[in-house]
Amino acid sequence: DVLWRDVMRAAVRIRDGLRWVASNTDMSIPTPYGTAPGHGVLVETLRRFTGVDPVVAGKPERPLLEETIRRVGGERPLMVGDRLDTDIEGAVRLGIPSLLVRTGVSGLGELVAARREERPTYLAADLSGLLRPHPQVHQDGGAWECGGWRAQVVDGALRVVGEGTSDDWWRAAASAAWTHLDEVGDVVDVAAVHPPADDVGAAR
Repeated sequence: DVLWRDVMRAAVRIRDGLRWVASNTDMSIPTPYGTAPGHGVLVETLRRFTGVDPVVAGKPERPLLEETIRRVGGERPLMVGDRLDTDIEGAVRLGIPSLLVRTGVSGLGELVAARREERPTYLAADLSGLLRPHPQVHQDGGAWECGGWRAQVVDGALRVVGEGTSDDWWRAAASAAWTHLDEVGDVVDVAAVHPPADDVGAAR
C-alpha cells in the first residue's frame, strides 16, 4: 500500500541526511498466495539508492529483544520464530536459546545452509513444539541419530534413513548438514531427500 512517490520522496531526503530507521530487514514474507517480497526488499532499494545504511530497530538487532525481555520480566527467555536470519540470529546474538518453527519461509534448503549464528537450539513443526520434549541428537561415527532417524552426508549429499517423528527427522538432518558445512565449507545437496509429513512418523 506504500505509494512509489512516497518512496521516492523518502529516498531523496535520506540521501540528503534525514535520519533513517528501518523496522526490519525481512527479505520475504509468507502470504496466502505464496512467499512474497518483504520489507527488506524496500530497505535494500533505499540503501542502494542513498548509499546509507539504516539503523535497524527490529530483529535480529539487540535493542528490541532486550527491551522485550525487560518488559516481560523474563528470567529464562526462549526466542520462538520462523525465520533463521532474524528470529534465530537475534537469539544467538543475545545468547538465549531459540526454537525454530517451520511455519514461515525457512525450509530445508535454508536450514542446511544456516550459518552458525542462524542455528536454532530447538526445532519443531509449529508452536506445539513448546509442549513436547526435544530429544538430543547423538553422533555415531559420521552419522547423526535422533528418535529412530539416522542422517549422514555421502558424497556431498544428505541421506536420512529410519523412521520416527518428523521433528526428529529434521533434528538429525540439520545436525548432519551443519557438521558437513563446518568441516567442508559446502552446503549439502538435499535434492534426493524428502522430509516426512509433519506429525506423522513415516518410514524413509
